[in-house]
Amino acid sequence: MKHIRIYLFFSFFLAWLMWISIIYFKLSDTLSSVLTLVPMFMPAIAALIMKIITKSERALLVSLEPQINENIKWYLVAWLLPIIFTFLGAFLYYCIFRNDFDLTFGRLQQEIINKTGQLSDNPLRIANSKILSAVLFQPFINVFLCLGEEIGWRGFLFPALIQHTSRSKAYILVGVIWGVWHTPLTIMGHNYGLEYFGYPWSGIFTLCIFTFSSGVFLSWLTENSLTIWPAALAHSTINSMGKIPYLFLNITGSSNRLFGPAITGLISAIPMVILASILIIKENKRCVKQND
Repeated sequence: MKHIRIYLFFSFFLAWLMWISIIYFKLSDTLSSVLTLVPMFMPAIAALIMKIITKSERALLVSLEPQINENIKWYLVAWLLPIIFTFLGAFLYYCIFRNDFDLTFGRLQQEIINKTGQLSDNPLRIANSKILSAVLFQPFINVFLCLGEEIGWRGFLFPALIQHTSRSKAYILVGVIWGVWHTPLTIMGHNYGLEYFGYPWSGIFTLCIFTFSSGVFLSWLTENSLTIWPAALAHSTINSMGKIPYLFLNITGSSNRLFGPAITGLISAIPMVILASILIIKENKRCVKQND
């Protein structure tokens, strides 16, 4: 466990140092953007540091090779399930908060006005273009940005935890640690904004619910594929789909972000939570059978 604690220190310290500097220093927008993205690679850098400290030949217990031919099924699962769960979660949210649903794309029109100074005569076409881009292109383009986190969380931390605790507990621990790691970003307003009940603690808790559930999914992908890339693709798809549910949000519907409509909300994360629960239950049953 000593090596795990050292790894977590470097993962948190290096990332939080940059994020906290954004909060406490008046930095330019460009520098703030850089300091928001660069920490995404700190979990991978921390894994490299551990390789140096332990003088190990391998920092990771899973492959960095894509192994596409052997894992076509897992790449499809990694790509398609986050898309399906994003739409399912948004559907649940809008079923409960019906007044938030807007098919006139008023929020999108407001964004267009802010950028161009005029209304679009075909917001549906723009909305469809955004959805197609989020589904077909962005997951594969942004996968490299997510690789830094996945190398650390699923490539190093998850296999390391399995050596000290049960697989089910490792599933949960990695997800919660991942959520807590994002705390400075949550304080800065990422995902939920700054004006919600219980800020920022309720936001931190809600994000941990999401990272727990999605973390189980990503760890499960890594275990089955034995390579880090499907988890990176799934992570990228989740990020790429993040803003799509907001296309249908009423321009005045902004007070319920803790609940949705993005997949990070308490309600819209329910499909992912159900999947995570099923995977953990199946793992526990497998352990019971092995012990019988």
